[in-house]
Amino acid sequence: LSIDNPCGAAIVESGPCRETRIDEAVPAFRTHTRSGDRFISLEPDGTGDRSGDIQRAIDDMAGQGGGIVYLPAGTYTLEQPLTIHPLVTLCGVSQAGHHTNSLGTVLYARYGEGHEDGPALIELEDDAVLSGLTVWYPGQRTDSPVMYPWTVRACGRRTAVTNVNVAGAWKAF
Repeated sequence: LSIDNPCGAAIVESGPCRETRIDEAVPAFRTHTRSGDRFISLEPDGTGDRSGDIQRAIDDMAGQGGGIVYLPAGTYTLEQPLTIHPLVTLCGVSQAGHHTNSLGTVLYARYGEGHEDGPALIELEDDAVLSGLTVWYPGQRTDSPVMYPWTVRACGRRTAVTNVNVAGAWKAF
């Protein structure tokens, strides 16, 4: 499937998130590389901006040659954009149909409210994957829609977006 976007054409391939087993009792998010798992303390309670914590985990995975950043069930507020680097997967626990306020992994999008220009909330570089989560815009209104930048933008080749639900976006994919 070819998608045209401001970053150029991207090929989006469907595929399962690798090694998606999640221990639901773990109160932190987990990163996984070939050398093993590492846990990072983070409360998924929807309070406070978690963009920096998640981006640092993504950057760490890229620095190790790629891997998976798992976000357990919970709510994570994003006030800054994320960039998923080559060979990195950002993976939530929602591997089937889900709702905006589900028991799965939910990202509260607060970045860019009122402005449709600028980087997407989540940008995918070559060989990056986004899977198993919901992106919800809690500030969106049906009576007076609010502009936001793109939710997901594939800026690279061979990117994949699977099992992702977006609700309330001004511009989704």
